[in-house]
Amino acid sequence: MEPPAETAAQPSPEPSIEPTPTGPPAPPLGLPLRHAPLALGLGFMALGTFFFVGQLAPGILAAIGIAIDEGGQFDQATFERRFIPLIPWVVLWGASCALVMTGLLGAVGWLAPSPERRGALATVIWVVVLSGVCFGGQQLISLLMEMVGLEPQEQEIIEQAAAQGGVLFFLGIALLAPIGEELVFRRILFATWRTGTHPVLGHALSALFFGLIHLNMPSLPLYIFMGLCFSIAYERTGTIWAAIAVHAINNTVGALSLMMSSSS
Repeated sequence: MEPPAETAAQPSPEPSIEPTPTGPPAPPLGLPLRHAPLALGLGFMALGTFFFVGQLAPGILAAIGIAIDEGGQFDQATFERRFIPLIPWVVLWGASCALVMTGLLGAVGWLAPSPERRGALATVIWVVVLSGVCFGGQQLISLLMEMVGLEPQEQEIIEQAAAQGGVLFFLGIALLAPIGEELVFRRILFATWRTGTHPVLGHALSALFFGLIHLNMPSLPLYIFMGLCFSIAYERTGTIWAAIAVHAINNTVGALSLMMSSSS
């Protein structure tokens, strides 16, 4: 009697290799971020809120308070003299408004996602490179403007505040202003318009309105260029802290320069 033929061993199926997710899935985009007109509208709404509540309102309240204190009679020189010590507090108010706006948009799911995050070393390199580009580019633009008969100017009230100096003025210009402005113009506006429309439009619009909101038309090209440097820093690193760092370095150099030139 012949032994039963051995059944050939069937190869076991290889286990399927599924890519392991590296983190929680990204939340779905909020409604305003999925349609270009709504994204543009959301950005302009945020910009208007910051301008009126974060910048214009404290100036108006300060003017009313000074008018009451002066008996309703004061000139521009008196207003500037009384308003200059309030500048750091106005900047602090603006930065606080920007922080609240960012938090509220995040709470309702309307805060656009940041660009892809880079490593720490790449982030530091981008901050250093863009800080140099920002400073050098401003010098070149200023030179070109002077060649065609245009002269960039700093706002007179900022020059007077720099002449008085002080730790509060320096902290307001070098630290608080970059935090507040980068939260609004890069974390909210650029990210919203980049996600809802196109990255190029995000760069262009956020830089343009960053320049316009400073209310310094002779220096508008400089502010637009700075805005582009800051949005590139955010896009290339994926962290708003890189844009804040480049902005803070730029403002630190500018504040120290104003304070030194005013004291000489």
